[in-house]
Amino acid sequence: METLPEPSTDHDDLIAVEAEVVPSGPKRSSNRWLRVGAVGILLAVGLGGITFFRRQTVVPQSKSPTVEQNLPTILPVETVTVERVSSYSISQSYTGIVEAQRTSELSFEQSGLLLSLAAKEGDQVAQNAVIGRLDTRQLQAQRQGLIAQKQQAQATLTELQNGPRQETIAATRALLTQEQARLRELQAGPRVENIDAARSRVRDLEEQLELARLQTQRRRDLYAEGAISREQFDEVRTTKDSLRARIDEARSNLTELQTGTRPEQIDAQIAQVQGVQSQLDELISGTRPEQIDAQIAQIRQIDAQIAELDVILSKSILYAPFSGIISQRYLDEGTVVSAGQAVVRLVEDTRPEVRVGVAPSVISQLNIGSQHLVRVGEEIYTAEVLSILPEVDSATRTRTVILRLPQTVAPGTVARLEVSRIQPTDGFWLPTSALIRAERGLWACYALVPVEDTNTNLPPQTQQLERRVIEVLHTEGDRSLVRGLLQSGEEVVANGTQQFVSGQWVKNLP
Repeated sequence: METLPEPSTDHDDLIAVEAEVVPSGPKRSSNRWLRVGAVGILLAVGLGGITFFRRQTVVPQSKSPTVEQNLPTILPVETVTVERVSSYSISQSYTGIVEAQRTSELSFEQSGLLLSLAAKEGDQVAQNAVIGRLDTRQLQAQRQGLIAQKQQAQATLTELQNGPRQETIAATRALLTQEQARLRELQAGPRVENIDAARSRVRDLEEQLELARLQTQRRRDLYAEGAISREQFDEVRTTKDSLRARIDEARSNLTELQTGTRPEQIDAQIAQVQGVQSQLDELISGTRPEQIDAQIAQIRQIDAQIAELDVILSKSILYAPFSGIISQRYLDEGTVVSAGQAVVRLVEDTRPEVRVGVAPSVISQLNIGSQHLVRVGEEIYTAEVLSILPEVDSATRTRTVILRLPQTVAPGTVARLEVSRIQPTDGFWLPTSALIRAERGLWACYALVPVEDTNTNLPPQTQQLERRVIEVLHTEGDRSLVRGLLQSGEEVVANGTQQFVSGQWVKNLP
């Protein structure tokens, strides 16, 4: 039976060294103990080296009882076969916010008292559904007043179109005759009988004044004697003063009659006659077309006012511009609202959209109508590209892409668009666990190569590890794209690289 050669332990040499260091004569005890300690350390190091060497070189005996193996340990290894690739896909994530297609803060266009508000938060409303109403009683009263004005204007128009009545013409003709008679009388001057009557009136008043003067004198004497009261005396004196004023008026009338009619009175009467004559001519000729047109225009103006009021009344009712859900209710009934003040917030309940800022270099991979993956929370959805805005955002230097999501996604959540881009390059995909650090910032891996030793005692399929320096180009999850001293079809250690060294004998696991 052949035995494995025992490695040299150098035990005899250590003993010789120990013999040499023992002093031949009497020395101090401290030096002796130092020497003994040094020898002990050397012995411990030697025994440790022997044990390590045996563990690395001694292998279990072969099944053959006549052959003893002296080969290093062959470790099992898990490998991957590398294949060259010409490109790789880079997945980039862009963040955006999910938005409803339409969101409106609904409000009235005019101020007023909020009479009713039927919508509540969370209610789903259809398009054109009534959400709220304002108090319109004052507007309704104004509308009734305009309708009455229109009816009055319409009656006037009918009268103008039918022309003047015969009774009106006859009355105007009679008035003209009366004014003409007065004019002739003024032109002829006062009559003699009138002058005599005026003169007789003046004489009569003068006699009454003389009588009143005498009575006043007598009453003054009686009042001075105390025979009558002050009131009785004042009555006579007042009568005298009144008669004096009447005499002045009568004398003025007499003078006017004696002088004759003044020219300005005749001119004024002539103008009066001409005015009545003009009215009569207008009545006989009928209504002028301009008057009819003016009345028609007035009716149209009233119609416009009514139409304007109807518009205001219609704006007193708040309608839903589109189907959606009431997300917020800001006011309650009985509140006086201002024009433009938000009453409710309406969010459209159709498929929402997500706006994502994307780098301009990636826009070429996004086409209108194309499908892309969008992550919302833990869910992944397929979204359709609706539009791509043409301008680049000056703050983020990105272009906005609008995508349509399924209806189940709630507006306001954060969404991430996943975009894959093909990057052309040569390399090999390796598990990240196969990489080991190398010098100068590079990486390395262990490739399996055939054993160069001609030792026929190695088990079949035994291979040897060879260290290959590589460069990491891209990392994706638990794998990395590398390039370096590798060839397609080679096997590389997949994991556990920390327990191997270059030149290690290994056997690939099945």
